[in-house]
Amino acid sequence: MKALLQSHWNLVLAVNLLLGIAFWFGFLSDLSLRGTLSDILFPPFIVTFAIITLGTLPTEKRKFGRLAYIPSCSGGCLSLLMGLIMLIPPFTLAFLFGVSEITGEVRIQQIASPNNIDFAEVYFRPVGAYTGGSGRIYVRVVNRYMPFIERDIYAGKTHTADEKTTNYVRWLDNNTLYVSETDKKISIGSVQPELPSLAVVPLMIVGFIQGQIRESQLTAPLRDVPIYPARTENESTSYWDIEKTSERIYFLPQAQIKEVYDWYLSNLSKLPWEMTDTQIALNSDPAYQGYNAYVYCITALKHDSNQSTVYYFEIAELHRLLEPDYRLIDPDLWDVRVIVATPNPDSIYCWLK
Repeated sequence: MKALLQSHWNLVLAVNLLLGIAFWFGFLSDLSLRGTLSDILFPPFIVTFAIITLGTLPTEKRKFGRLAYIPSCSGGCLSLLMGLIMLIPPFTLAFLFGVSEITGEVRIQQIASPNNIDFAEVYFRPVGAYTGGSGRIYVRVVNRYMPFIERDIYAGKTHTADEKTTNYVRWLDNNTLYVSETDKKISIGSVQPELPSLAVVPLMIVGFIQGQIRESQLTAPLRDVPIYPARTENESTSYWDIEKTSERIYFLPQAQIKEVYDWYLSNLSKLPWEMTDTQIALNSDPAYQGYNAYVYCITALKHDSNQSTVYYFEIAELHRLLEPDYRLIDPDLWDVRVIVATPNPDSIYCWLK
C-alpha cells in the first residue's frame, strides 16, 4: 500500500488538498455531507488520512508538499479539539445532552419540490426536561444530482412535532418551504455563509468565562460579611438576574440555631454594621409539621465611607434526620442554613410585608 501511495504521491497531495478545502467550505457555509454521522466522522477521517499519507511523500517534495496538508490537518484537528473541550467540565453535561439528542435523531419527513430536483428532509431530535419543547427540528435540502451533499436551512425547537409527525413542512414553490408550526417561509436560494456549529464551543467558553467574571464582580459585596465561626459545608455565592440580587449561602452541621442567631445579633450591632430590623417566622415546610422550626431574619446596613449597603440575613434550621413519616430520629441534631442577600431579600419566609 505504501509503495502504491508513493508512486502516486501527486495524486495523494491533491486528495488531501481537496479534502481540506471541502472541510473548510462546508465548515463556513450551510453545506455539509449528507447525514449527521458523516459530518461527525469526516474531520477525524481527513486527519487520519493525512497522517497515513504524509510519510509517502518523496523526501525532496516534503517541504512543499506539506503545505497541501494544512487545510485538512488544521480543520480536522480543530474539530477534534473542540470535541475534547466538550468533555471538560462544566461543558460535559451539554456534551452528554448533545450525544443523547443526536443518537435519538429520526427523519420524519421527506418531500420533493414541485420540479422534483430538490428534496426537503425533516429530522426530529427528542430532548429531555432540561429545555423547553418536545424536541428540535432540522430541515435539510438535498439536490437530486448531488445526493451526498445537503444544505442545512432551518433548525429550531418544536412544541408540536414528534417522531410520528409526517407533515412538518411543505413546498410553496421550487424555491420556498413553509413551516406551519412557526408560520415561517424559508427561501432556499443559493449556498449561504454560516456560523460553524463548532463555533458554539469557543463561544460557550467565552460566555462561561464572562459569566464567571460578572458573577464575581456582582457578588463581591458578600465576601466580607460576618461568617459564624464554625465548620461550614456547601458554601456558594451566586447572582440572580431576575431578582437583581447577590446571594451567599452556607450550612452549619449540627449547629444550634439560637446560638447562631445570637452571634449574628451581636456582630451585626458593631461598626461598620448597623442592625435595622429582626423577624422570626415559622417554617411552613410540610416536613416540619408538628415541630416549631423557625426562620430568623435580620436586616442590617454596612456603612462604607459615604455609602451604606443593605444586607438580608436568613437563618433557618433544617433537620436532616427524619423518618418517612416526618418523626424526628434525634431532636438534638440540626443543620443550620445561613443565607445572606444584597441589595434585595431572597426569602419566602422573611420580609413578606
